Amino acid sequence: MSEINSPIRDINARKIQRYFRKNKILKNNSEFLKLNLVAKGKESEFENFTKYIRDPKVIKCTDNYIKSFVGYKNGFKLNSKILLTAYLIYLFSEELLGKEKHPMDKGILEWSEEVVKRIADLNDTKEVDKVWLLLNNYNTIFSQWKTNDKSRMIESIIISYYNRSKHIEKIHADEKLNDAEKKAVIDVLEKQRQQVVGNIRFIDPEFNVEYFLENYEEVYNNMNSAYAHLASQIGNTMKKAYFDMLKEEIKVGNMLPIAEIMTEISKRLLIIVPEKRREKFAEKINVNVIVELISEKCWTTELIEYLRFVCESVYMLGAPADDEENKKWLNEVNKLMETDYENNLPLVLIQIEEKLDRIYQLINDFNQNQKK
Repeated sequence: MSEINSPIRDINARKIQRYFRKNKILKNNSEFLKLNLVAKGKESEFENFTKYIRDPKVIKCTDNYIKSFVGYKNGFKLNSKILLTAYLIYLFSEELLGKEKHPMDKGILEWSEEVVKRIADLNDTKEVDKVWLLLNNYNTIFSQWKTNDKSRMIESIIISYYNRSKHIEKIHADEKLNDAEKKAVIDVLEKQRQQVVGNIRFIDPEFNVEYFLENYEEVYNNMNSAYAHLASQIGNTMKKAYFDMLKEEIKVGNMLPIAEIMTEISKRLLIIVPEKRREKFAEKINVNVIVELISEKCWTTELIEYLRFVCESVYMLGAPADDEENKKWLNEVNKLMETDYENNLPLVLIQIEEKLDRIYQLINDFNQNQKK
């Protein structure tokens, strides 16, 4: 009898430990919120706020908060510095990211906003696992964004070095200038090139400067393809984090995020649907219809027909050059809607968003070409 009860006791002990760990997170969350980071940031200048978050009391409180997540489950990697940086980005996006934000900067801002919101709303043990997952994903997203940010700075420096090098070549070839005039201009440009090299070494000590100096034209020409690859990696990481979040919400029965993404898809479709079809189209994809469709929390004939309609609309609105790929995609979506509702519904919705991104990008490219 004792042998039978032993595993049961172990299970019950783990449940009790898990319960106390969750409550420890909630307790430390309350203490962390008492720092009033959002309120302090809104009433402070950037410099004063950065001083505040370097205060030993703030750092200690944040460390305790992070430790409670580390102790809850294995694999938690976010540190205090990155968490506090999320608040910096949320509160001072213009100072840190600029007015005209790169798409990747917009992405890190949106995730920082989500982190701040979820922490502020955390008051129930049922939400702990979702916040744990969000913070852990944020660590990955932030790390890749930071790498990309550094890459963009180095990219700017490489362009600067390349332009000065080409300028030097032109000066050497200019027959209108005498040797003294050439030397004066080239000395200035050489000094600027040395400053540029110093900047690269400062930003990335591991950057192979010697190789760059010998092959700067090749590096310059290959830069765009490498940058595009990195951008793609970051985009995929953000999508994976978003997928994880949606999946977790469905698992606990919260369909609000699903309703929000379906509503967003509807709005984006309505913008590009031909005007004569817009009214009838709007009737089929309005918010009330969406809420009704996801109320069953499983694949239903109505939901499958609705998503099929949306996907076929995306196919019709897409570029002819994408037809073959989109036909394969339609077949894949049909298979996804046969099983595994919790995993496949978020996957289908994210894929629809990607297809719409592609359509909007093509429209934007066309408009830009028309202006030329």
